[in-house]
Amino acid sequence: MTLAGTQSLRNQNIREKCGLEPYRLEAKADKRQFYPELVPAFVGDSRLLKRGDVLYPDKRIARGFPEFFGGELPELEGSGRLHLANWLTESESIQSALLARAFVNRAWQNLFGEALCRTPKELGRLGETPEMPELIDGLAARFVKSGWSVKSLIREIVMSDAYQQSSVMSGDKDAQNRYFARQNVRRLQTEPILNVLASIRRGKRFVSPAERDSELLGAIHYAKHFDSPTTDDLIERRTASITPSQALFLMNEPTAARQVAGDLTRRILNQSGKADFTEMLSKVYQSVLQRPPTEQEIEFAEGFVQRRRKQTGAENRVEEMKEFVHLLLCGNEVIYLE
Repeated sequence: MTLAGTQSLRNQNIREKCGLEPYRLEAKADKRQFYPELVPAFVGDSRLLKRGDVLYPDKRIARGFPEFFGGELPELEGSGRLHLANWLTESESIQSALLARAFVNRAWQNLFGEALCRTPKELGRLGETPEMPELIDGLAARFVKSGWSVKSLIREIVMSDAYQQSSVMSGDKDAQNRYFARQNVRRLQTEPILNVLASIRRGKRFVSPAERDSELLGAIHYAKHFDSPTTDDLIERRTASITPSQALFLMNEPTAARQVAGDLTRRILNQSGKADFTEMLSKVYQSVLQRPPTEQEIEFAEGFVQRRRKQTGAENRVEEMKEFVHLLLCGNEVIYLE
């Protein structure tokens, strides 16, 4: 018997053993050949794989909910996802209390850079004890009471005095900022950096990541330099490294800050016409940093232009403004939060 015949017989034996018919004969998104018997066309209980081998499925393993929470477990229908969601958010249940605490802890981490409980994936005995458990309990209770409204939760956190604190350290107490007496200085994640640069380039916000990335020709390179996570790993927090390659990428990559600076300069010059340098500089700061320039920054910008004119021996408003915008985009205030 040929190799193809042996494989066909083996596939037939697997189909008869599993009883999982019908099978997809080909992948709709990918026309490459694959084993159709490994992709059952139904949603249901999975099978135990002997020694982890997909070619040797064994008995079915019934789906269910974690039993250690106690209480009555509902019956499953279809995929069971809706039943799981309803069970997790059931009013005044143990599982909803844990879910609410875990969620507000992650929300706090995303807004402050550090969570109230410093081990966000473990809020039990194996994790650290939070310094302010009452704060987690209070946020979780109000989160559930608001109907699990994420917008209400974020509004409450960002309107608090803790979030609006300065990042300047005063005194030697709480050097690790365990009690959030000050705001943490942190670098933006990959997606916000892309959002910032794309919106600066076009002067508008985008409705989808695909539309945003189309405005940045080198968008794929940001993932490599700014610690974008992969879809293969489950992580409790994003890595936020600070390396020289990040500054060099923004400064030297033609499709990064240099391209954004050119488009922003042309847009501002078209809108300003014959406006003076200070007026155009104010529009640049509003577009890039969402604030007006200080007197010291205006003096620095004017000195930058004068030095450039001495070096080149000519006046070129477009190139002068483009180089200054490029310098501004490479500054810390664009990709860091204080």
